[in-house]
Amino acid sequence: MLSWWVVIDHALLLAGYHVRNLDRGWRLAAHGDYAVDVFIILSGFVVHKLWHDSREPYRVFIARRFLRLWPAYIACLLAALALRPLLATTQLHSPLGDAVHIAQRLVNWNAEELYYWKHLAAHLPMIHGAVPEPFLPGSAIAFLGPAWSISLEWQFYLIAPLLFAALARGRGIAWLLFAGLAGAGWMLRYTAPFNAWFSMESFLPQKLLLFAVGIGSHELWRAFREYGSGVAPVMLGLAVLILAFTLNLPLAIWTAMLAVALSRHSLPKRILNSAPLQFLGRISYSTYLGHMLILWSLHAAIFAWHPSITGPQLFPILLVAGTPLVLLLSVVLHRWVELPAIRLGRTLRNR
Repeated sequence: MLSWWVVIDHALLLAGYHVRNLDRGWRLAAHGDYAVDVFIILSGFVVHKLWHDSREPYRVFIARRFLRLWPAYIACLLAALALRPLLATTQLHSPLGDAVHIAQRLVNWNAEELYYWKHLAAHLPMIHGAVPEPFLPGSAIAFLGPAWSISLEWQFYLIAPLLFAALARGRGIAWLLFAGLAGAGWMLRYTAPFNAWFSMESFLPQKLLLFAVGIGSHELWRAFREYGSGVAPVMLGLAVLILAFTLNLPLAIWTAMLAVALSRHSLPKRILNSAPLQFLGRISYSTYLGHMLILWSLHAAIFAWHPSITGPQLFPILLVAGTPLVLLLSVVLHRWVELPAIRLGRTLRNR
């Protein structure tokens, strides 16, 4: 569901819409960044659970996490590079959107062209999100925009086992220190030099607090899962308070979903455990990484067919034509790229 929120956001962007020029009712759809924030919290939860349940050696943990991220990532990156001549044709048309968005899009394209090989060198090991703007302009979103968060994930994976071991040994003091560092990074994320160097918040300290929320949520889930039915209403009430007093929608969504996870037989839990949503969940990584390949291709084809198309005409076409194609690509990537790599990772664990 979070991945498809991002798909809708990017379809809006390609149709020339942005939070700045959308009606109030549509603005939430253009906040794919909210979906990514929830995903980051979820990642903290899941990765801490994986480490807690298996306690794998560092080399095994890193190898398996690498195999989980890199194969589908590199497949989509290479496809994006192959599509660049097609994308260049869309630059010949009058871009849709407001002046700020159009100008930024042109700046990003020129940076990719000017520093092509440097961008590629940073992307191959998935460290592009940690490269500051002054050293490599547009590094975080070059070539394949959604992959900025994959670089962020990889940065987290590189330190996660060491962090978890410190939290397990140090307990109270380690947790307080970790919370302080994560909170400081969160508060400084919009200040110099963080904001100027990492405008996409793709540097781990800027988002460490969200990972911390996920890690803490796993500890909470472990402590209270036996009393789920009693705790779930409290968590749901907390989600309402978070939204009312902080307006932090990602944190409110996460808290509400944690309440659902702790509940026994609630209707939301049955819906989220339904076969269609579980299927979308299994292929969601490929959906998130690969959807722009479909949207970019459709964008170029539609411009070639109807050069004077408007945003209100383009957006529904992208969604209607793009949805089945994104699903098909996601299934292919999941089956033929993700799953073989996951199986290889399991063999490493068993050695």
